Amino acid sequence: MITIFGDGEQTRDFVFVKDIVQANLLAARHPGDVFNVANGESMTINALAQLIIQLTHSKSSIAYQPVRHGDITHSSGDNTKIRQHLHFQSNHLFNSALTETIQYYADKLHERVHNNCI
Repeated sequence: MITIFGDGEQTRDFVFVKDIVQANLLAARHPGDVFNVANGESMTINALAQLIIQLTHSKSSIAYQPVRHGDITHSSGDNTKIRQHLHFQSNHLFNSALTETIQYYADKLHERVHNNCI
């Protein structure tokens, strides 16, 4: 079961960890400067949950819970400065990045199960 707090129409701007590493390496050449790292695109939590279910071939259902106090409704970063000054751009499409992340954790789970069985 996937738990979503609120109606799931909240939005987030997700960035793949490899793109964040790339941005940090670029920004390290500009000490003291501050940059937002973002894709500039938002996705609803409902869409994310459905995509995870699809990519993992899960039969999970979604359970909605009341909104948590303090949760923000919409979050999107402005990456204009890092794009213009450091020529940063995300190199990973969201679906392929999510697929890679899912595979990473599946491999780690398989490794953990294998190591505990020996």
